Amino acid sequence: MQILSGSATVAISGSSTSGKSFTYNGTITFLGGNKATLVLNSGASYTIQW
Repeated sequence: MQILSGSATVAISGSSTSGKSFTYNGTITFLGGNKATLVLNSGASYTIQW
């Protein structure tokens, strides 16, 4: 099974080793071919391959 296209909203939260908490929200867009783009609400964009 493989995702060929589509998008999903993401929410990532946690805390660092120093105890500072963080939360990120954004959208992941699946591009097919085991690739996707993650765009966070901060504007940062990441290409993901698996």
